[in-house]
Amino acid sequence: MEIDLQDRDLRPVPDVPIVVVVAAKYLAVPSMRLPYDPHAHFEADLRYRLRILQEWALASPRGTLVTSNHTTHAVTRDDPALIVSAVQRILSAVSNGQ
Repeated sequence: MEIDLQDRDLRPVPDVPIVVVVAAKYLAVPSMRLPYDPHAHFEADLRYRLRILQEWALASPRGTLVTSNHTTHAVTRDDPALIVSAVQRILSAVSNGQ
């Protein structure tokens, strides 16, 4: 977080098929006491990540952004079929020369 946003920029976007999967389900941790509202923090961070990742993924002519409202950070565990679908999409784009 101490690195300037410009130094973390992922551009230029490579000319390859891209699928960005964003987990958008809040995971409450009941035993943690924090000096701020963790749900509000999650919502604000999610909006920020969606904006930045959407700009990045859609800067590629072969980019896609997928938002998963029913998965937490562990998308591979929560919805492995979503990951399989993303990989299949990429492989299909590569085999079709897109």
